Amino acid sequence: MKKTTFQLTLLATAIAIAPCAAFAQTTGTTTSTTSTTTTKAETDLITRYTTLAGSATAAQSLIEALHNGTSFTFPTSTTTTTGTTTPTTVTVTNPAKPMGWGEINNALSIAQSMITAGTATDLQSALLGTTTTSTTGGTTTTTQGILQMRASGMGWGQIANKEGVKLGNVVSAGHRSDRAPTSPSGNSNRPERTDMPTRPDHPDHSVRPERPQLPERPAHPGHG
Repeated sequence: MKKTTFQLTLLATAIAIAPCAAFAQTTGTTTSTTSTTTTKAETDLITRYTTLAGSATAAQSLIEALHNGTSFTFPTSTTTTTGTTTPTTVTVTNPAKPMGWGEINNALSIAQSMITAGTATDLQSALLGTTTTSTTGGTTTTTQGILQMRASGMGWGQIANKEGVKLGNVVSAGHRSDRAPTSPSGNSNRPERTDMPTRPDHPDHSVRPERPQLPERPAHPGHG
């Protein structure tokens, strides 16, 4: 009897411990499978907007911040009273919610169409707007950026129209820039077509030669 009671006690203890062991194993497995690899969609965006952001590292940082809805950093510089310029950074708050890869492509393609100089200041102004104060009248003018307009509920087509561009055109231009042709014909494996030989000219059959005139018949004497 004592032996049976001891066996039941061991069985109850094992059952009580089993769920805890299983939770610990599941938790450990979930933590170990966490991955920070870059997806193909993100890699394509980084490649497409490296020039716009200034470097591949800056493009990746900006794209991931837009994807996660977090703040991001722009490079800038500080000039002292002695004229010394020191490179530094400025962290700005992202006013928009987390975006998908397609939304990020929309935002950056519109920004790219607005920028001519391609500096970090231009990109910051395109995404976050500008605030300027007149030196004469002291009037302050504020212009909304792409992310601010998106945060206010505007659609991507509306944002593009407000900036004077067509969304479909700027997005298509970005995709075309990813596919540089490898040959003048666009296909390096297709041989160039040779010119067909010209056909010889045929004589003109529309003009027929003149038929020779028949000689006149001699007049016969009358048969009275």
